[in-house]
Amino acid sequence: MNRVLYVGIDLAETEPHRASILNDAKVLKELKIEPTAQGLASLLHAIATYEPDKSQVLIAVERPDGPFVGELLQGGYTIYPINPKALERYRERFTLAGTKTDIVDARCLASLLRTDRDAYRPLVPDSPRTRELRMLTRDLADLEKTQTMLVHQLRAALYASFPGIVAVFNDLTAPSALGFLKAFPTLQEASQASDDQIAAVLKAAGYASPDRKVAQLRQALARPQFTVDVAVVGAKRMLILSLTTTMITLHQQIKAYDKRVSKLFEGHPDREVFQSLPGAGPRLSARMAAELGDRRERFPSPRDVAAFAGMAPVTRQSGKSRIVVFRRACSKPFRETMHQFGFCSLTRSPWARAYYDAKRAQGKGHAEALRCLGCIWLRIIHAMWTHGTLYDEERFVTARSVPAAQAG
Repeated sequence: MNRVLYVGIDLAETEPHRASILNDAKVLKELKIEPTAQGLASLLHAIATYEPDKSQVLIAVERPDGPFVGELLQGGYTIYPINPKALERYRERFTLAGTKTDIVDARCLASLLRTDRDAYRPLVPDSPRTRELRMLTRDLADLEKTQTMLVHQLRAALYASFPGIVAVFNDLTAPSALGFLKAFPTLQEASQASDDQIAAVLKAAGYASPDRKVAQLRQALARPQFTVDVAVVGAKRMLILSLTTTMITLHQQIKAYDKRVSKLFEGHPDREVFQSLPGAGPRLSARMAAELGDRRERFPSPRDVAAFAGMAPVTRQSGKSRIVVFRRACSKPFRETMHQFGFCSLTRSPWARAYYDAKRAQGKGHAEALRCLGCIWLRIIHAMWTHGTLYDEERFVTARSVPAAQAG
């Protein structure tokens, strides 16, 4: 008769991984595994020595991603992702002195599955389309943050050496702004350029009406300007050229990401559901669908989704003491996505605006009010996602799924 085998793997970056193999009675083997395909093969050989039936092997890891875990999933093994905080608390059962080593962690991961498996869920990956979409939208969000950082650097450099030009370009990420600054990074170069030269630069950047913009630039350049130290101008000229060159490339890559995300999202089964939400543009709708995934069994209730997205608070109660605190253990990208969507919905959904305003009137801050709104939205989104229905403002308000009158 087969017996369940419990395997804990402490994954490292470049150092060897550590693994511990247990059954219900004792530790069978502990080994060091190189983070390579050969190392994985040695682990699988050791597991098969004790239990060849993969359905009887349960594996616990802290990080539910990476090529090592991917190979185990494709090999048909059941993987349990364990939160590092949970592992830390479990470790205290065995090491009161605070001892922590990789092999101890591997042993604790395996033992945790043996004693507390019912408290955890096995890793069930989404479809390849959804997984790729999730990675693309997260990487795109990171690229946008990089772009914002570069904009701040560029604006600071312009204020230091070419302040008069800042007011002319409201959006420093626009190709026309970047093209102009790359061609004319200083006041002297811009002033000496002819109207035709400026118009050609703007036209090459895709500006629709270059003549009108040229006139605006001429007016700005004709105004009295600060006398900037020559040393500052020379140093910041190099920085402006560097930043604009980088931002032009980044802008092109963001467009490429948008195109890929849009194409991938076209065939997603939940595309229409998320695109029907008020304020969810192409990026946000794709990102919400990717973060929520396509495995319905993972989130049986709206409360599960709200906790996963970090929208629901944590209640701590003992005797007469009861406090409600911010939830930190969650999917940070999902929380960021819902925060953005909640904010965007304020201008498109009257009940969302009323709910948010009521929370602010109660003294809650902007972020907390958006989290409260996010809980309501996730209740609606969970129902739409579960049944495949599109959003209808009048229907939800009439059915009092979102009782705006009870905003408290």
